[in-house]
Amino acid sequence: MRYLHKAILLGVFIVASAGAVSAENASTIREMFTNGKAYVHFRYRYEFVDQDGFDNDANALTLKSVLGYRTANWNGLSAVLEAEDVHATGQDNFNSTDNGKTQYPVVADPDGTEVNQAYISYDGLPDTVIRGGRYLLTLDNHRFVGDVGWRQNDQVYDGAGLTNTWIDGLTFSYNYINNVERVTGTTVDSSSHLINARYSGIDAFDITLFAYLIDLGNDAPALSSNTFGGRLNGSTNLSEQATLLYDLSYATQRDAGDNPTDYDADYINVEAGVGFGGFTLKGGYELLGSDNGAIGFSTPLATLHRWNGWADMFLSTPANGLEDIYGSIGYKFSGLDSFFDGTQFLAVYHDFSSDEGSMDYGTEWDLKLVTPIDDTWTVGMWYASYSADNFGSDTDKFWVSISAKFDQGGKA
Repeated sequence: MRYLHKAILLGVFIVASAGAVSAENASTIREMFTNGKAYVHFRYRYEFVDQDGFDNDANALTLKSVLGYRTANWNGLSAVLEAEDVHATGQDNFNSTDNGKTQYPVVADPDGTEVNQAYISYDGLPDTVIRGGRYLLTLDNHRFVGDVGWRQNDQVYDGAGLTNTWIDGLTFSYNYINNVERVTGTTVDSSSHLINARYSGIDAFDITLFAYLIDLGNDAPALSSNTFGGRLNGSTNLSEQATLLYDLSYATQRDAGDNPTDYDADYINVEAGVGFGGFTLKGGYELLGSDNGAIGFSTPLATLHRWNGWADMFLSTPANGLEDIYGSIGYKFSGLDSFFDGTQFLAVYHDFSSDEGSMDYGTEWDLKLVTPIDDTWTVGMWYASYSADNFGSDTDKFWVSISAKFDQGGKA
């Protein structure tokens, strides 16, 4: 594996230098491979962490490189093979979770090279796609199942699943997950069933129902749970300039598998907002409930960085649960006929407290500025500042990144 990262970097040069070659359907097995398309993605990122309790700040400069190939479709069959490499370059004064540098705050981007995706798909049945192997998986809004795309190493899943769109407006998916590859490079055994059905046949909103039966082994049986719930989200035009936005979710959760704790807890998210003239204003309330302070509602497969603050203070739900009251303002620049077209600014404020015990946890400000230079290149800056009251410690984080996607024949 030590030479694989060199092969990925070589692939970056080859694909970036090649012209676009459109993937086509194949009439033979040979054409299935020769008519496919290659893609290379990379993200170069600097992350800084200043956290109370550490004498040293973390400074991490890491490069993520992805080299993949997607075959053409032959009689309904296609395949994807993708390698991923993450390495610190220059600045490596941080705790990657496996480098032993515990005198620094955590930046969970350990060095490593691995097969990120390797799966076969079949779409020869009406309105149905079946796939099996190792693959990225995101469901709905990432709140319960996601790929943790913020970190340099993706969270990927070993298993098999199907997606069916036979009923107009309804997308049904089922995935059986045998292993979960974490962003830290560790593997968690799993025997999990993930069921999601989304109906988008109503103009004003979509309705999603889900059942996530998560059974985890290794050192994670305490995260095993059965979760059942639903989501309603959508928008309504208030005028030619303004749009009302709304997002409502509810779920209930019980212990499952070898979880040593007998519990049940609820999840609630209520969000409303308005969009007008490039601005988006939102406010919301999210509850990850607690069972009498014994254990909190958990979402172990989620893209957790998207929720409850970018400082990542609540990657695990506290035993007393979590209440998050938040508000945001965003703006997207457009019509300027300049470099700044498409630039997105976002500011978010969180007030965190417990479900049980009326405890103030802390507050957080998050800021984001991202600019797409063109269809290939994107640059961005992010800042998070968590002020602790009765949970965690004061933490400031800052990121700068540049990313690029070189895809033959279109987006991979």
